[in-house]
Order: sequence, then C-alpha cells, then structure tokens
Amino acid sequence: MTDDPIRKYSTANDELDKALAKIQQMRNIIADVGQALLRPYELMVSNVKSGGFPAEVALDSGIPSLNAQQWPTAEQIAQVLSDLHKKRHEAENAWGALSEMDRKLVKPLPPKK
Repeated sequence: MTDDPIRKYSTANDELDKALAKIQQMRNIIADVGQALLRPYELMVSNVKSGGFPAEVALDSGIPSLNAQQWPTAEQIAQVLSDLHKKRHEAENAWGALSEMDRKLVKPLPPKK
C-alpha cells in the first residue's frame, strides 16, 4: 500500500462503506421478513427441507414467498459485524494519521449509528 495518508484514508473509508452496505443489505432482508411475518397466514418459505404449506398458500401466486437461501445465518451476521468493526478501526486509524489540512480535503468518517 502507498505511504500517501490521503490515499490510505480514502481506501480505508471505501472499505468501510462496503462493510456498511453489507450490513444494510442484511438489515433489509431481515426487516422484510419481519414485516411479512405480521401476516403469517399469507406467507410461505421456499428452499427449506420442512414446510408442508397448505395448497391455498403454496399455489397462490399472490402469497409472498421468502427464499431461505437468501437469509443470512448467525455465523454470517457475526462475520459481517466483525468485518465492520475491523474496517471502522482501520478507517479511524487512517483518519488519525491525516493532518488537519488533509482532513479538509476528504470525506469525513460516517457517524457510528
């Protein structure tokens, strides 16, 4: 990697943005399922070994179907969160290495939320 602090920071911040995007993607999947579960009789899950949904659910093309293969596992959630913390730490270190003048030239770190 280059010794240029601005380039180091820019790369670290880009990696942090990618990690945050992965979190948002997982959040959207989980939120969509949470919303769908508000109407459990009008919902089915596909790509699972069990199920046994009644015909009126399974054959109704208007019933939402959650694809189990798109769901993150707890292990995947933990990995994405761990990666986010690592990328945040790297970006904070790169930010700390910038001079005050350089900080005025780059996009600041996103807030933790």
